[in-house]
Amino acid sequence: MKALLNFITNKNISKNNKADYIFYRIVDYINTKHEYVLHCLNTRALFNYVITEITQDITIISGLSPQQACYIGIEYAKYLKSHSESVQKKMKLKTENYLTCRYGKYRICYEDRIKNICFICIKTKEEFLMSPKEICSSEEFIEEFDSLQAYYIGFLAGLRNYEQEKPTINTTSVFSVPYLRIVK
Repeated sequence: MKALLNFITNKNISKNNKADYIFYRIVDYINTKHEYVLHCLNTRALFNYVITEITQDITIISGLSPQQACYIGIEYAKYLKSHSESVQKKMKLKTENYLTCRYGKYRICYEDRIKNICFICIKTKEEFLMSPKEICSSEEFIEEFDSLQAYYIGFLAGLRNYEQEKPTINTTSVFSVPYLRIVK
């Protein structure tokens, strides 16, 4: 209780410090139950959550570190791939919640037509255009995003990975030769 009162009354805390926003850490994954074990920092509290419970609660995602939020985004995209179309239609991602920036060096601006992400450096206003997979694989980039934006980037990277894994249909086979006729 004293620590909470000191936190509230302390005026020297910077508003954009990443450590002020990280409250949870993923410590384990129980494969048999498909549950993630989250540890509430500075306490002994442990919580078990399924991936859908984590993604539906924006406070949990915003309380994770950017790397772990990105990981949850990728895992949620995998989860949606493995389930039916009706589940995918019910669980849509509300992008307006994930474009807020509370801290971090980078901020997402937009997504272009080929699904690359444009983001800017807040201090220098320098623009970058990268694929979500490249951002996720680079620790120096992903750790400088807000955790909500890192989750969104991870989700897009997971979806893009799924699109590349889809089997292609060979349309040049003998059976699919088009039949042309003249119409008067």
